[in-house]
Formats: sequence, C-alpha cells, structure tokens
Amino acid sequence: MRKYWLYYLVYTVLAILIYLPVLNKSFAADDFSVLYRLIHDRNFLAAGFFRPVADLFLYSSFLYSGIHQLGYNLTNVLIHAANAFILCRILLVLSEGNKNGSLLSFTGGLLFLFYPFHNEAVVWVVGRGSMLATTFGCLVIWISLRHQTVLAKTAGFVLYTLALGCYETVLLLPLIVGLLLYLHKKPTADIFSWMAVLFSALTINLFVRKYVMQYMVGDYADRVLEWQPAVLLPKIIKVFGRFWLPPTTNTLWLILSTLAIGIAVVVLFIYWFRKNKQQFRTLSILFTCFLLGAVVAFLFGVNTRTIEGERVMYFGSFFLCAWLAWLLSGIKPKGFYTATMCLLLGYFVFFLADSNQRWKIAGERTARILQRVAALHSNKAPILISNLPEEYRGALMLRNGFYPALLLQGTDTAHINIVSCQGSSIAQNPDQPVLPIKEGNVWRIGENKVPANPNLYYWNNIDLLPLK
Repeated sequence: MRKYWLYYLVYTVLAILIYLPVLNKSFAADDFSVLYRLIHDRNFLAAGFFRPVADLFLYSSFLYSGIHQLGYNLTNVLIHAANAFILCRILLVLSEGNKNGSLLSFTGGLLFLFYPFHNEAVVWVVGRGSMLATTFGCLVIWISLRHQTVLAKTAGFVLYTLALGCYETVLLLPLIVGLLLYLHKKPTADIFSWMAVLFSALTINLFVRKYVMQYMVGDYADRVLEWQPAVLLPKIIKVFGRFWLPPTTNTLWLILSTLAIGIAVVVLFIYWFRKNKQQFRTLSILFTCFLLGAVVAFLFGVNTRTIEGERVMYFGSFFLCAWLAWLLSGIKPKGFYTATMCLLLGYFVFFLADSNQRWKIAGERTARILQRVAALHSNKAPILISNLPEEYRGALMLRNGFYPALLLQGTDTAHINIVSCQGSSIAQNPDQPVLPIKEGNVWRIGENKVPANPNLYYWNNIDLLPLK
C-alpha cells in the first residue's frame, strides 16, 4: 500500500513541475464573472447552468486564497494529480493477476498526468468543474470494483450526485461502471444493482434540472442538441481526432490524420483478436468506455484550430489513457516497450508545454491590461478601450468578465467602456504589434474603425496605449 501512495507523491511532484510556469497566471474570462458571483453575490446557482458543487469548491478556494490566483491554480494541479492516482488504482484493480500490473497502472496514471489535449480543464480555474466531475465519478468506479456492500453503493450514489453537480461530462457513468464491472467478472446481480443505483442518481439530477431549475443543458443547448447528420458526423470525426492530435488550421490534415488513426485502431483490434482474445476483450471494453466518456465532447464540439474547449475532453481522456496503458503493456520486448512509452510521453510533454506557454502569455497580458486600466482610471477620467483581446491562441483572456475583473481588483468601472474587441485578423497574429491607421476622421485598428477621441486607448498586443 505504501508503494502506491508513493505513486501519488510522484504524480504530485511531476504535476507541479510541469505546471510551474502557469501556477501564478492570472484568472481568465469566465473566472472573473464566476468568482464575482460567488464572492459578492453568494449565488451558487447560475442561470443556464447546474454546477453548484463546482461553485462550492471554487468558493472554498476563496476562503483560503482570497482573490490571489496561486491558490486556485495550485488546487487545480493537485486535483489533476489526484485523478492520475485514481486512474492508477483503477488499473491496478483491473489488472489483478497480471504480472505487469504495477507497471501498467503507474504508466496509465503517468500518461493521464501529461496528456496535453484536455489542458484547459487544468489551467483554466473554472475548468475545475470538469476535473472534479471526473474525480467523483471515477471514485465511484474504484469503489464499485472493490466493494459490493450497501454502504459502498450509498457512497457511490452520493459521489455520483456530486459529480453531476460539477459538470455534465459524466452523464453516461452508469454504463461505464456496468462495463468495467463486467470486465472485472463481477456477478450479474452486482452489475445491475450498481447501475440501478447510479441511474437513480442520474434521474434525480435530470428531474431537478427539468422541473426545479427549468432547463436541461443550459446556454449550450443549440450546440449539444444539433442532431443533423451533416453537422454531427463531422463534429464527431474532428473531436475524435483532437483526442490524439494538436489543433491545426489545416482541416484536411486533421481529417486525414484522424482517418489514419481510426484505421490504426481497427488494425490493432484485429491483431489482438487473433492473438489474444482476453486482451481483445479488455481493450474493447476500455475503448468503449472512452467513447462513452467522450459523448458530451462529441456533442458539444471542440475547437480544432486552437486549444479552446478542451475541458470537455477531460473525462473521456481518462479512459483513453487507460486504454493506451493497457495496449502498450502488451508490447514485447521490454526495450521496445520502453522506447515506445518514452516517445509517447515526449509527444505529450511537448504539446503540454506548448499549451502551458500559451496560457502563461495569455495570463500575463490579461494582468497587464487590468493593471493598466486601474492606473489610467486612478484620476477618474473616462476611458474608452478598443481592440480588447478575447484570447491568445485559444488560451482565454477577456472574452467575458472584463468588468467583474475590474471590480475584483477594486477598480471602479464607472466611465470605462469597451469600444471594440480584437478582430479575427489580429487574433490570428497575436504576437505582432498592432499599428492604428488614420482614415479621415476615424482610426482603423485591424478590422475595427473607431472615432478619434483623447480618452481612447487600444491594445497593441504589448500594452494599452493612447490612440494618437
């Protein structure tokens, strides 16, 4: 037992090291508006969403960290490390009798820790809801695999209720639990008993959403409920590709690469079906769990051009990394296994570091804008702001929450007005300084035209400057 807690210590240390560049980054976008709602309004039931448990955990960070971002970011990283450890323990249970079980379980947690394409959930403070839903949901899995008592099922009911109060990605957890219990060769009665308990928790949650909160999927209904094949199928293909690949502006490359990955997965299943039926059975069930865990991501969609929207992939990636760990454990000889694992981890770390760098720059620029506005407004003079940036290469900045951000730092928002936000042409080249161009009585800043005004300031991708 002591060895496995050592695994958790290793995961925690590695997580802090890899996320060190962003531990003190600024809040971003919805962080400001959510924190203002929680801290000042004491409102834990936002209109359009039903995530009260996630809100309570965010408010708990305020109790020990105030509005300093370090405590929030560090808490997110520690939750992520804990989820890697939970995956390790689940794989350890599933691999009982496997002589490579310890190595398999440890590498599964390691893959999940460094997996780069769900990074928004870890680095964006309000992404904590997605991580906590995974924490509570996967604790249900771990308990169900180990215990079949009434007390265990009661705990499962409570944990799943908490998960549903954090984020919607765990909606199909009852099916996942049933599959994993079947994989672990539990009696049919236990499988159906667990599924009945979890489906009852889901039913209560949906009832509250429908008849108490008066909505089911909130503000994203138009995206989630789009069932036309011409829209849904391309979305599924692109999201499936994004589970394996970094974002790209080359849609054709993404589609072709996704098809190649799909063919490779099919070939691997055929290989294991012929070589080892037991291995084929395990890999098939784990891959099905990945697909079930990714359903919300498939319906919601993910940005394929930038890193935006990756938080919905967090729950699905938990099972994808479990599948990868199990798949790689069958590689022989040991030297080839080591080389393959190192290549995969190197691939993950490279893109994780790139994502963290984007969030770091986005955070630095967000903090600079807010500090500059506070300094300019110290004499209570009116301020007009043009070209306000919404994101930096997919890492969110001030798309939402600009005024709550000012209020949180103690800046009076009176006479501060946004004239325009950054256009797409500038957003695609966020590291190039923006130069305003005089056109008659107006100035053109990228795609925006603004009238000359002594109180107008514009963001030039480096600083907030007076327009003159």
